Amino acid sequence: MTINKYFHGFASPLGIYLTFLASLVTIFCRMLAVRNYLHHVDNLKQLENNQKAS
Repeated sequence: MTINKYFHGFASPLGIYLTFLASLVTIFCRMLAVRNYLHHVDNLKQLENNQKAS
């Protein structure tokens, strides 16, 4: 990780905190992406059902 190398001069808890923060942001973005993907899939299924019904 480049973040740890950059903040090695500072107090080490700061580096740990920033790494933790970065991982949280990454997890959050992935969750959003998955949610958007599932929502998109649901919309496609609804479109298919609507076309079959009409």
